[in-house]
Amino acid sequence: MAVTGVTLSPKTSNAEAGTAGTRQLSSTIAPSNATNKAVTYAIAPTTSGLSVNASGLISWAENVPAGTYTTTVTTADGAKKDTHVLTLTEPVPESGE
Repeated sequence: MAVTGVTLSPKTSNAEAGTAGTRQLSSTIAPSNATNKAVTYAIAPTTSGLSVNASGLISWAENVPAGTYTTTVTTADGAKKDTHVLTLTEPVPESGE
């Protein structure tokens, strides 16, 4: 059975820059009985300290600057894609600083 779609969850997430962290993404292939459910993940823009592994785990180090980073999941045949947007915001100064 051919793949008709892929959905990435969550679609967006936010975190504070300057603090290392992770986000786990989950992909769902349609139909559920598709023959080849393999997917690949890629993140852009390429930034030192920012990565996504083969299981959809995004990791970033303290040195990754504030900005918007897009993770794309692609089906094995390259025909179906979905995206997740990670927004790293500038740290909020603590009161009294």
